[in-house]
Parts: sequence; structure tokens; C-alpha cells
Amino acid sequence: MSNEDHIEEMYHLAHTCGVFRLFSNTVIETRKNNPSLSFCESVENVFNDFLKKELINPELYLFI
Repeated sequence: MSNEDHIEEMYHLAHTCGVFRLFSNTVIETRKNNPSLSFCESVENVFNDFLKKELINPELYLFI
């Protein structure tokens, strides 16, 4: 699976959990605050943070 596929899956899960806009805005802010991170790293970091905060359902993540 390519990085683009992983990113698409993370955005899809954010949408499914009803936090797409917050997720997207957080990725944008992360990119502004950490310009040395790649887009893929930024999305992954935000996704993991949302999992920890239970904004994205981990059970849903496991079945995708």
C-alpha cells in the first residue's frame, strides 16, 4: 500500500468518525508549525493523536 493509500484511509476514517474538518485543520496547523515534517508524517502524527484522544474509533480502524 502506498503512502497516498494510507493517507486516504486516515482521512476516510476521520470522515467516518465525524471529525474530518477538525482532522484536516489540525494537519494544516501541524504542517505550519513543523515545516520539516513531510505531509505523510504530519497526517500520521495527527491520526495517532486522534486515536489517543479517542476522536477516531480504534475498533473501526482495526477493521478497515
